[in-house]
Amino acid sequence: RGRDRRPASGPRPRLSGAVDPILAIDFGSTYTKAALLDPAAGRILAVAHTPSTVATDITVGLKRVLAEISAKIGLEAGAIPAVACKKDVIVWY
Repeated sequence: RGRDRRPASGPRPRLSGAVDPILAIDFGSTYTKAALLDPAAGRILAVAHTPSTVATDITVGLKRVLAEISAKIGLEAGAIPAVACKKDVIVWY
């Protein structure tokens, strides 16, 4: 895991009980996509996509999808454990 992104004031958000939600992010050549998953309930809670920025600054697209997910769920999406992929690389943080 990378750096701990939990808010300093408390634990990670929990949506349905015992299992933390997971944010799945795909950095594609056309779009950066994200889906917030609730594994305990087996549900997709929110999705977001934005034109890809991998050719210039990958963090621009990341910030856009995180802001969209955050707005949809009312929680800071950056505090949720995430898995991200770009082609053959998968990163868990």
